Amino acid sequence: MSFDTGNAAYRDPSTSQAPKQVAVAYILAIVFGVLGFHRVYLRKYKDAAIFFLGALMGTLLLIPEEPSFLRIIGFVAIGIVVLGWIMDLIRMPRLVAEANGAE
Repeated sequence: MSFDTGNAAYRDPSTSQAPKQVAVAYILAIVFGVLGFHRVYLRKYKDAAIFFLGALMGTLLLIPEEPSFLRIIGFVAIGIVVLGWIMDLIRMPRLVAEANGAE
């Protein structure tokens, strides 16, 4: 059993994984939106955690009515996550190629 770091330079050639597909990554990104499931599919677990926690934090900060600055922080957090999600939609073919080990 080997640990995959996600970096092609450290990948063990004796382990073979099915190549990731752009269509599946797009479907996950569109259906599950800013939750970061497409990043889990691409084996980018830290990025997926950042997406998920950012969306969760932003949503939770929108709940309280007062103090209003928490709601502002919530909107900013969600805005940052949505911006990252849009950037991922644009860069998806490159992200999939990186996950498949291509440079």
